[in-house]
Amino acid sequence: GAVGGAADVAEHDPPLAVEPVERLRVREVVPLRVGDRHRQRPPGEPARDRPPDPAATRLLAVTVLADGGLDRNEVDALMEADLARRDFTVNAMALELLPGDQPATLVDPFDGLADLLVHRRLRTPITPQESFSDDPLRMLRAARFIAGYGLAPDPAVVEAVTAMRGRLDIVSAERVRDELSKLLVVDDPSAGLWFLADTGLSDEFLPELLAMRLEQ
Repeated sequence: GAVGGAADVAEHDPPLAVEPVERLRVREVVPLRVGDRHRQRPPGEPARDRPPDPAATRLLAVTVLADGGLDRNEVDALMEADLARRDFTVNAMALELLPGDQPATLVDPFDGLADLLVHRRLRTPITPQESFSDDPLRMLRAARFIAGYGLAPDPAVVEAVTAMRGRLDIVSAERVRDELSKLLVVDDPSAGLWFLADTGLSDEFLPELLAMRLEQ
């Protein structure tokens, strides 16, 4: 069978390029929503118009074919290892796209869908310290997910950002600017901005924000 990888869930962004796991190759990319997760759209079928659903998050289902030397257990292990390195659990989901009319299956080893739609919380698949060490910009991206999706940061995320905020200085100014711009264009960025101020992360690039927070 084929295995599907999920890309960035942020509805405000263009879909990000999918990074297939090592030793797997991408065959096709199919845009889906959470509500469509049990159905693979046949090639050539137009997308159906539907009312916007604020709870539905966009996924990119990626059909990948295993390199000949891999068995199913190896594919599953590679996919889970790949998802573990994603920034947050709400991004660490995949779709298994099966041939023919077989329903697609959501692969969600870190309970990202429940975090998104039930618990409304922002967590990392691995420890926040490991995740933010992989890419310190994820600490700033957390603010966008908090504001854009109405998620509450897990205490471990808050603790790690507070302790690791100085690591942001290894991120280029251009990447920081671009991520901050994405935060500022969500409908109500205030929760994300206050997260930056409360953790001290804003001191690394926008120290005036803390003074604004103290005035509230």
